[in-house]
Amino acid sequence: MKQLIQTTLHRVGYQLNRWYNHREIMRGLLGRDDPVIFDVGASIGSETFEYRKHFPRARIHAFEPVMSSYQILQSMVSGDLNITAYNLAVSDTEGVVRFNTNVAPACSSLLPTDERSATNWSTGLFETVETAEVKAVTLDRFCEAHEVPQIDILKLDVQGAEYLVLEGARRLLSGGDILLIFAEIILVPTYKGQRSFLDYLTLFDEYGYQLVDLYDLSRRHSRLAQADFLFAAPGVLQS
Repeated sequence: MKQLIQTTLHRVGYQLNRWYNHREIMRGLLGRDDPVIFDVGASIGSETFEYRKHFPRARIHAFEPVMSSYQILQSMVSGDLNITAYNLAVSDTEGVVRFNTNVAPACSSLLPTDERSATNWSTGLFETVETAEVKAVTLDRFCEAHEVPQIDILKLDVQGAEYLVLEGARRLLSGGDILLIFAEIILVPTYKGQRSFLDYLTLFDEYGYQLVDLYDLSRRHSRLAQADFLFAAPGVLQS
């Protein structure tokens, strides 16, 4: 969604500040180029391949529930044996869930659109055009089933539903088995049911995760509207 939001905000006169070095920071924190990466909300794979550039030996699992985006993603990664694409949503529950496809596919979400989204962003982005059933998994159950003991990097861009993904990963979080979490967190009303920033901080604090830095800050009406937050599990940061 970031490129789409950036273009829209620039078109209507808002400023988006960007830093491009977060993957290098991740690599420095991990100290290796072969991590296990989960790209949750992979869309058509742009970020997936950015991670591949910085981590040439990584094992990447990319999740995308929107079929049209997944088909492009699948075709893009088909030549890389260490990237697997899944036509799945990731949430706090297993099974079939309702998914809202919006005018801009990158703005689609498990959460319904808040009426205030057009005021906080723009029209022609978040309006829902279709609601369909999609299959969902939790990270805890997925990792158990696929014998993934640890996620080194978890990238989350699921349009307001990031908290649901984390709720479905409490076993992993409790063991510190997700080393780095890079999550887009929307701070202005955009989706119904999106959790507050305080909710996120409380959850991360519960498991001892520490904030490393903020990236891709976007502002609206003189306030921070959205940013990417990098959190590290206990023991990852040097004291």
